[in-house]
Amino acid sequence: MTSTDAKLTAGEALESVNGGEAVGMPSFRDAVSGLAAALSQGTTVAREASRLGVELTRIAWGLSDVAPARGDRRFTDPAWSANPVFRMIQQSYIASAQALDRIVAQLGDERGDAKAERARFAANIVTSAAAPTNFLISNPAAIKRAFDTGGLSLVHGAPQLRPRCPP
Repeated sequence: MTSTDAKLTAGEALESVNGGEAVGMPSFRDAVSGLAAALSQGTTVAREASRLGVELTRIAWGLSDVAPARGDRRFTDPAWSANPVFRMIQQSYIASAQALDRIVAQLGDERGDAKAERARFAANIVTSAAAPTNFLISNPAAIKRAFDTGGLSLVHGAPQLRPRCPP
């Protein structure tokens, strides 16, 4: 790449940025009010709660086909499919997140305004925070690592805590 190409690329990048729209993160209050608006859709929420209840029953009986999206690296550990408890945790999380997504999408279909975008933003935060991979007790890879390291992986600065062998 020549310096002329670099300047041209930088100029194109600047033009692209200048032509874009300003995007900001909603305040906590705005995000919560957007999510509250989505959850106040009585008929939609009741329909999705019923649908989720049916799916959770199917999950409990081992009859559900709910699966993570292709490429979702959070659920690559074989325990998510081999262990029935972890499979139920995974499927319950995914089914719940999908239900919330459908509720928020319905708000967007009806309103199509900034409140729907704020609701989508808040719903993404909630579902990301609730992911079972965020918690030791429901994360098979973290549990395996804790056992493999004798629990030292759970302690910050674990390498300093290992006993030293005498020379």
